[in-house]
Amino acid sequence: MTKTLKYIAAALLVTGCTADDLTENRPEEVLVPICFSSGLEVQTRAHTGMDAQLPQGQSVAFYVDNATTSVQLYGNNVLTTNSTDGFTGGSPMYFPATDNVDIYAIHPNFGSGDDFPGTGGVATGHVATNQTTAADYYTSDFLYAASRNVSKTPSAVPMNFYHMLSKVRIAIKPGTGVPNLTGAELQITGTKLGYNFTPAKTANITQQSARAAMVTASDYASGTVITLSNEASADFTAANVKYNDGIVVPQVVDAGTAFIRISLSDGTELDWKPAAALTLESGKRYTYHITVSLTGLSVTATVDGWEDNIPVWLQRARDLGIAVSKIPAGTFLMGSSDGSNYPSYTSGDPELNTTPAEPNRNFPYENETQHKVTLTKDFWMSKYEITNNQYAAFLNANGIGSDGKWLTGQYPGLPLIPASSASYDLGLHWESDKWVPVNGYGSHPAISVHWYGATEYARWAGGSLPTEAQWEYACRGGQSESLPFGIGTGKILTGNMANYNVQYIYDYDNGGEKNLGTGNGIYLGRTTPVGSYADSNGYGLYDMHGNVFEWCSDWFDSSYYSSSPVTDPTGPETGITRVLRGGSWSGSAQYCRSACRFRRNPGYAPDDGGFRVVFVP
Repeated sequence: MTKTLKYIAAALLVTGCTADDLTENRPEEVLVPICFSSGLEVQTRAHTGMDAQLPQGQSVAFYVDNATTSVQLYGNNVLTTNSTDGFTGGSPMYFPATDNVDIYAIHPNFGSGDDFPGTGGVATGHVATNQTTAADYYTSDFLYAASRNVSKTPSAVPMNFYHMLSKVRIAIKPGTGVPNLTGAELQITGTKLGYNFTPAKTANITQQSARAAMVTASDYASGTVITLSNEASADFTAANVKYNDGIVVPQVVDAGTAFIRISLSDGTELDWKPAAALTLESGKRYTYHITVSLTGLSVTATVDGWEDNIPVWLQRARDLGIAVSKIPAGTFLMGSSDGSNYPSYTSGDPELNTTPAEPNRNFPYENETQHKVTLTKDFWMSKYEITNNQYAAFLNANGIGSDGKWLTGQYPGLPLIPASSASYDLGLHWESDKWVPVNGYGSHPAISVHWYGATEYARWAGGSLPTEAQWEYACRGGQSESLPFGIGTGKILTGNMANYNVQYIYDYDNGGEKNLGTGNGIYLGRTTPVGSYADSNGYGLYDMHGNVFEWCSDWFDSSYYSSSPVTDPTGPETGITRVLRGGSWSGSAQYCRSACRFRRNPGYAPDDGGFRVVFVP
């Protein structure tokens, strides 16, 4: 399969990547563009305040080095954050043919030409003196990310950004003699607004001390205050507190120096001065609850890590390189009026434990009766199918040997992947003392994985397999048809949208499946790297149609699939087979429909089956 460079350039405008000149028999020889996700869900607050990282429209400068030679390949390539945790714009960047890369990303841009900041000197920056608006606040926020020794992948590389400066958030409420704070001005004073940035490329920036060593305060507009928003709280309960946020440079504020100033509408100025020296540290968050009275300010202060409010599950996903998309709670019509017209499928396949009923029937519509389903909780789903690299890391981290069994897992007597003494063409094989992907297939979806293995990986990652309802809801991407893709205007699945048996298409509007012979592209007969197709669905998910079937957590039971409204269904309590969804590289287009249901024995390890993970905080 060969795609043009024009198509590749367009692929850089989304979170996913598309490989150019993908050779059929040597997938390791691929010109693969480098693209990114921020690796962080935007943090939002229940109340006012601007506690977020890289919202839409922010500029980030990227620098890419050859990991082996340390030679800079790309410098000061400025990309813009989009609404789906990814980046757009910039100039195309590609992985080198053989070596890995080191990637560095900085917000804001220091304007150092193509040179990495600090090359030949010290990079300088400053915070805004007026941070009353979101734009000024985010402009002041200095974030840094480094991802080293990154191997070639068409998936978006998650860049885990860290705050390099300090954050101050202040809540104010009226006290004695101050009935309201209308017109009051809130300021931070007595601090230096400039900073020097001296990055150390080899530093472990996951350590706060390493990040702090890169930033020192410097004079900029000396003596100028920082003005914040001035929203007042009725009280400091969680339901009513409102924060006014500011970015400050790490430094020491001397004891007795005015640090927080509130100017009332009548001209009265009230200052808070720390009794002891106040050390503002890189990546720390300083929270102040201030009761304002005419006699002065009553202040309580707390300090925590700015990144401490990242959920444990999200940090775990970041550590494992799992990029996620938020799927909002909602109600949808599950199933399909099209599929419900077909009777249940049975076959003589021993993996289904059924007897022949329709031997000439070659597609398994398994009761798609359309019915309303409500999911009451937001959840996050991995943007991509779990890859061979990621699954191998799980097996090796837990000492799982050639028999594929995890003796301390939930299913100690059952294999998580078939035992192997030879190479599987598309997946993993056992090599001396560890599991390794077949050469060139590390970024392809993990295959030949039993349901038990998929479940164990999800649990190890801090999540779970999606329920059947979660999977279909996420697959639809906010649309209602049984075959939505979140791209274009048509309802026809074609070979440039998904990896399936492209001799067939499924035309939702005009009578279902049609055999196009070889006119719809080349039948690959194998998996493709995750994210190889340029378009995601409405929720930013890739490969929900085709590539590999994906295990769901549910037992299969046709009678459970009800036509009445259901809230947060998790499937029947017992069963014989488990549900798979989404179609695969080996199946035709009908299997790729959002509502199409497939089932297999959980101990079966299909070479066209994989999985993804969901997280429900």
